[in-house]
Amino acid sequence: MTNSTPRRLLISAYCCEPDAGSEQGFAWWWVHHCAEIHDVTVLTCSAQERAIERARAAGRSSDRVRFVYVPGPRRVSPSGVEIPFEQLRAYWWQLRAVGVARELVRAGNFDLGQHITIATWRLPSCLAFTGLPYVIGPLGGSEVLPIHFARKLGNGALRRTLWRRLLLRLAAMDPFVRRTLRRASRILVCGPSTWQQMSKRYADKSTLFPRAYPIPALADHRGAPLVQESPPPSLRIAWMSRMVPRKALELLLRALRDSRLGDCTLDVFGDGPLRRHHERQVVRWSLESRVHFRAHLPRVEMLRHLRGFDVFVFTSLRDMAGQAVSEALQLGLPCVVMDGGGPAALVGEAGALKVPVSTFDSTVESLVSTLESLKRHPDQRKALGARGQDWIRKLANPETLSEAREAIYRQVFGEAEPAPQEGQGQLRAAALEGGRGEAVTTPVDP
Repeated sequence: MTNSTPRRLLISAYCCEPDAGSEQGFAWWWVHHCAEIHDVTVLTCSAQERAIERARAAGRSSDRVRFVYVPGPRRVSPSGVEIPFEQLRAYWWQLRAVGVARELVRAGNFDLGQHITIATWRLPSCLAFTGLPYVIGPLGGSEVLPIHFARKLGNGALRRTLWRRLLLRLAAMDPFVRRTLRRASRILVCGPSTWQQMSKRYADKSTLFPRAYPIPALADHRGAPLVQESPPPSLRIAWMSRMVPRKALELLLRALRDSRLGDCTLDVFGDGPLRRHHERQVVRWSLESRVHFRAHLPRVEMLRHLRGFDVFVFTSLRDMAGQAVSEALQLGLPCVVMDGGGPAALVGEAGALKVPVSTFDSTVESLVSTLESLKRHPDQRKALGARGQDWIRKLANPETLSEAREAIYRQVFGEAEPAPQEGQGQLRAAALEGGRGEAVTTPVDP
């Protein structure tokens, strides 16, 4: 790494655990990638201590990373949001960690701090109370499920959407949140809706930064679906995420009812509160022979199975990035995403096919047409997979990400302007367009 000054970093990572995806996996990768250059101390929740210490005992953690455990809830969600009241518990954890962070700063002679998880602007950071210069992000948090979709996805989805809108407005008035954003030296943003908001309020210190990282190395051979069909289906579709309203699995299930996709199969990887609801839908719509709900698998094993499918579909309507999409792209799978929010920005101009998001029924029809085209044109699927893999490898390239991160750190100390990162031009264009999604504009700071 050129132009890199070794520093002492204090990183706040409420979620941080090896062999996990989403928030925890990103934080684990980030702190160890930083440790290739810097000495890193990580403040994290005590719920992950056992898993982290096992990894350390097995030699899977750098000697340059030190973990400090702050008491908190007994369990932390991999995505940081799917456990009931998780963000409220993360909020109180940050406040509880203030005293520990202050003690570390007084005794540790740190150069710089960074707040990583939970990656939303709506929570405070313990670093804001230490006097240490710090970077926050990459983060999102302004994404909102469109009201017309929420109504179609059931009363539960509508209630959650209205509640989220209220929380966004309350967070904008929270003095701890305002302090966190105001005192941050740099704000790294990865979601289009959040970029619209932060670039208006904090234009002088907001930077687009992709929230993508390399997946674990897998064998070069292609995997296979868990169940071999005979005869093989014309299109083997994979879907992977939590079954919650904002992930909108119902869009894909409704698409499979169309006769044009009558010979396609779907494997659903994941769990969540809506699993039984979706299983009942599958029975009601006579899709049992074509839709398979899979049990939870270890992450590496799940990624290996994904390699045996023809296409990966990500129907989420309210994600700031979409790590599942990043992983599927890195495996070489052709991907289909909704044309709105972080996933649409993550895939760039041509890394995946984007389904226009308008009315609920029109979106289902567009999804059917997109999948039918992929079914009829295997060469198109192959070319799409290659383009997507090439794109994400550039975006998640460790050296490229290191250069971008170090440029941010140097700017905090007035040493240099941050170098533009490959791929940020496309992210910026998607962010400014808004991705056709819906955002609630809330004044974060006067």
